[in-house]
Amino acid sequence: MNDDRWGDVIGKIEADFEVEKHEFEELAEVPNGKREIVIFVSPIGQIKMVRTTKPRLMDTKTQYSNRIGSDTAVENVYSEDEFVNVLDIYKWDDIEVDWVRAEFDI
Repeated sequence: MNDDRWGDVIGKIEADFEVEKHEFEELAEVPNGKREIVIFVSPIGQIKMVRTTKPRLMDTKTQYSNRIGSDTAVENVYSEDEFVNVLDIYKWDDIEVDWVRAEFDI
């Protein structure tokens, strides 16, 4: 989902439903990664939408030595201009008292 479409979805949610929380956070483990969280009340209950945007992983480099007791390090190489967007949707479950990933039959 591109940024324009995501903006349209957020606008529609804010116009039609009661938004309880809308926040942004940086991803500490990924450079230039960010997460946007929207929680709102819909006719089927509380819904949580999490959109994660991060650079595309281009390569993983493993640095190691065959010496006894040496450390192994993994270095991820990310693209500077290509980004990946992931949208996760959760529904609040009163029985489990936790967010449950929404399943859709299409």
